Amino acid sequence: PVEGKFNLMAFGADPTGALNSRPAAVKWLNRAVNAGKIAYIPEGTFLLPNAIGMDVTGQHVQIKGVSRYTSILRVPPVNTVGGILLTNSDITGSLIASDFCIARDGWGGTALAYTMPEGGVNTYRTATVSRVTARGWDRTGCGFTTGIDLTGTWRPLVSDCQAQGPWPVASQTN
Repeated sequence: PVEGKFNLMAFGADPTGALNSRPAAVKWLNRAVNAGKIAYIPEGTFLLPNAIGMDVTGQHVQIKGVSRYTSILRVPPVNTVGGILLTNSDITGSLIASDFCIARDGWGGTALAYTMPEGGVNTYRTATVSRVTARGWDRTGCGFTTGIDLTGTWRPLVSDCQAQGPWPVASQTN
């Protein structure tokens, strides 16, 4: 890792969006989460023909890009599940996600999901998502099953996030 970050391209991901970056993305996210470091998405478009599903029980997950306009995870129509799906089966752990886009070339699935048992811990916020765009889904916010899903999180903060599709742009800040 460089400066506490694991760079997606260092694991062999293709920034052109032409080649499958999922195998590299799985290694990248696993290594970053297990090391307690930032999973960094550099500028580029990274193709994910299948969702990245991961059990992150008790972990503090950080996913950060350069910007929601230049750090893009692309989900093609063959993937009906979604982008990044994280499950925490404990009431500890957290997610911080910022500055990237998950772009869907079709319908179905969830762009970014972080689910944990109801209740959480009341001593710290368990999910903070800012400046993330879910493109191709119809809404964003806590508790929805498209766009961004933060089911079970304690005091989630969603700020300056957007959902874009063939409908008017929707955004929610709480």
